[in-house]
Amino acid sequence: MSSSRLTYLGPLASTDVAKEPEPWVKRLPVGFLLMVVVPTLIAGVYFLLIASPRYVSESQFIVREASREQPSSLGIALQGVGLASAQTDAFAVHKYITSRDAVDGLNASVNLPSILARPGADFIARYPGPFEERSREGLYKALQRFVFVGYDSASGISTLRVEAFNAEDAKRLNVALLDGGERLVNRLNARAVEDAVRDAAANKQLARERLDQAQRSITAFRNEARFVDPKLAATESSELIGSLRAALANLMAERSHIAAQAPQSPQLAALDERI
Repeated sequence: MSSSRLTYLGPLASTDVAKEPEPWVKRLPVGFLLMVVVPTLIAGVYFLLIASPRYVSESQFIVREASREQPSSLGIALQGVGLASAQTDAFAVHKYITSRDAVDGLNASVNLPSILARPGADFIARYPGPFEERSREGLYKALQRFVFVGYDSASGISTLRVEAFNAEDAKRLNVALLDGGERLVNRLNARAVEDAVRDAAANKQLARERLDQAQRSITAFRNEARFVDPKLAATESSELIGSLRAALANLMAERSHIAAQAPQSPQLAALDERI
């Protein structure tokens, strides 16, 4: 039988080669630079060196109707989950302010393209922007960057904020949008009044036709039954029937009394004839 033996020879010589350090470019946090540093740098350069100052004109307005209540905070919240609340004309004004109709109205009153493209304004904010075309649709999209409207459900007050590259232009836009919203509300109220008057006239005509039909029916009944006054004839008939029933009751009471006192009385035959 053979036997094995282990002999200790000492530690092995190290064969590792020292690694060279990576370049500093590879150690940079590329994701952090792309997501945070670069956008912040671009925004800083734009707002500090390129962006033109904007002037803000703010106004508050309220739309009231005598027969309609303002929506509550709960009603506004329920709109977000698909439950409709009481609508007001204020929301119609909001939609008008941010609509293409408002663009047409501003073009006619204050020359909107010249306001949004003031000389000296930065090329990103002014109209047309880098990716916008000079058209009605492009002007509508540009207006959304300068107009903001909000609603306070607690007080029912709407707030309109308009921005422009000139203080006077911001005020003119604000006043023009308020005037357009007021004209819209007036048109809605005028249409509501016209509808109410038209419905009242239709109901009046319908009632008159029903009255004529009822009068014709009464006249036909009088001619057929030969009654000059059906109401008077019915009253006389009722009175006659009532008097006859009263007389019959008296006669029957008298006969019962005589029959109880004198069953063989000759008056019974006469009472029977009268009954």
